[in-house]
Amino acid sequence: MIDLSFTQDPQWIAQREELWAPVEKRLKKENRKKELLDIKQYFMTGVEGQVKKVSDHGKIRFFPLQNPKGWDYVIANQLKDPKSFKFIVDLIFQGSSEEFEPFDTVEKWDYFLDPVFEPILTSRVPMGRDGEKLTLELDPLETFCRVAQPLDDALRLGDGGDKPRWLLRSAYFFSLLPYITDECFAALERGEVDNVSSCAFFLNSIVPQIADYQPEEEFEADKEIRLQFLADFAAKLDELYPQLCPRLQQLWDDTKAEKAAQEAEG
Repeated sequence: MIDLSFTQDPQWIAQREELWAPVEKRLKKENRKKELLDIKQYFMTGVEGQVKKVSDHGKIRFFPLQNPKGWDYVIANQLKDPKSFKFIVDLIFQGSSEEFEPFDTVEKWDYFLDPVFEPILTSRVPMGRDGEKLTLELDPLETFCRVAQPLDDALRLGDGGDKPRWLLRSAYFFSLLPYITDECFAALERGEVDNVSSCAFFLNSIVPQIADYQPEEEFEADKEIRLQFLADFAAKLDELYPQLCPRLQQLWDDTKAEKAAQEAEG
């Protein structure tokens, strides 16, 4: 069993109601009133209603106890479909709409993901009393794209606010760089649209920002986090240089030359 007595605390309820308001506004578009009431019941108590069953990924996102103990409990006692593990992980990788951002946290990233990329991801606890741990085979190029897109948006548009998980856990992104090949850049030049070409597309956007960081939009989120990421990225590109494909090496060489020219001009 798990202690959810804190859900009866008036202060916690008030804070939870504030979080629920934008979520409710979003969910109203696709749920009837009774269904919405059941989702809110789960959101506030962790107990499912009778009309609407909350999806597995919704349980991870909305369970009242949002920490490793709570997620352990949900996986072990409430998940129904082992295939949902992939969708849960995808939600952690990708960017979140504003109303869901409070639930897709750095702490959740640390719980579900390894510190650096590993081809096989395994859940911390088994699903069900007599079940097995959930496993997910990750494709490195698909994973790179899932991380790189919101990371680029965090740099250019301020996505993720003051806790952009893709930047704060940059070691995961950096560990994927050796998987990039010249074919990624060739596929982009051929006009192909897939995970292979998208890797080069995002690198062509992110790497030059090391030399010239100019966000597309003004935002209030902490820019120092973004500048620190770019400094760390530059150091990592130097460190990994022998392991990088020639086209990525060239992109980095050109970016360093641009940065040096700008510094020389003062």
